[in-house]
Amino acid sequence: MAAARELEDYLQTGRYKDGLSKCNKLLKKSPANNQLLYFKANFLFSMMQLDEGNQILDQLCSRNPPIVDLTLISDLDELATMAVLDDYPRPLSNGPRAGKLWANATNAAGKNGVVAINQKRFTIAALIAMKKADPANKRYKLAHIAIQQLLSEADKDEKVAGMNRILAFRTLKQLPVEDSAQLRLMMNLYRRQGQKKDMIEALDSFKDKKDDKLAKQIINDWPFTREKIQLYIAESRWQELFDLCSSLLGENSVEGALSRVRDDWVVWDGLAKAASKLGEEDVIPAVNEKDDWRIKRLHTMAKLQATVLSEAETDPDVKSQKTLQSAKEFFVEWQSYPFCYGDIKEFVDNLPSEAQQDFLGHVSDSSLRPSKPDAKRSAKDVK
Repeated sequence: MAAARELEDYLQTGRYKDGLSKCNKLLKKSPANNQLLYFKANFLFSMMQLDEGNQILDQLCSRNPPIVDLTLISDLDELATMAVLDDYPRPLSNGPRAGKLWANATNAAGKNGVVAINQKRFTIAALIAMKKADPANKRYKLAHIAIQQLLSEADKDEKVAGMNRILAFRTLKQLPVEDSAQLRLMMNLYRRQGQKKDMIEALDSFKDKKDDKLAKQIINDWPFTREKIQLYIAESRWQELFDLCSSLLGENSVEGALSRVRDDWVVWDGLAKAASKLGEEDVIPAVNEKDDWRIKRLHTMAKLQATVLSEAETDPDVKSQKTLQSAKEFFVEWQSYPFCYGDIKEFVDNLPSEAQQDFLGHVSDSSLRPSKPDAKRSAKDVK
């Protein structure tokens, strides 16, 4: 309307006193007009008349019947933000009255209007109302869970943070997994909360459902399998780790989406670590003609890793010599590649000084000599 455009002009040009005077004249004719009251509150806040401005804002946010006009709701939401802008410590939201404004609008809109209302603002209050309006819609529940977790991480009050953390965890546990997106949310939430055992339980729940469509999708999704390997390592579940990595690297390893797992170091490293803990020897599978240089590199690295981690050899001198020999073999194979030194640096750094000097001598005697060989350097200086 023309009056609104005129009042907007007063705001933009900073003529707050004139705008307030105009607003008061219009309100005498229409004292319950929400838009006019919004402009009046805006002028009052701009003139630092905070008490009266907050009083009007509270009145608008608690309207019954509630305001459902999205443009006006957005304007009031912005005004609520302005009202707490100078508060200290700075609040994490624009306050409960803004939440009430959106929640009331959501309830009034009903099921058909919920999505349109919340495209503007997705608050906890609105999410709760959305769940009530359409309790069968899992997207609302998942969004609610995610926000509860984020609130738990942002809140400095440990009691409040703990409450939100528990609510997110319990709510998610009650929901059956129906798609991979939901499982990813579950994994992210468990990871943030440090619930490694629950992560493994969730992933393992699909092992015996090979004919299930979702189970096939999860099992063949490499990020989930990779996550499981890392979780097995973190939880010291060595036999399960050994079985999984062996199956992935075996001759009859899976095809399709997981066919490229052999070129991921996580699998080779997992097998070497599990084998060392279980006392298994010579478990690193051989490469075949189809394997490219990337897999051959990881294979050589895994053999070196297995030598270092092996607990079968108790004599430290003998073990150092075996590690040294494996490092030399790796260098001979990959010395022309930039990654060579980076790959074996950690292993050589942990060798005794004499073995390090032996390795450096091997490097200097190779066909690719360092530009400035120095036999007295430590292996830590090799780059």
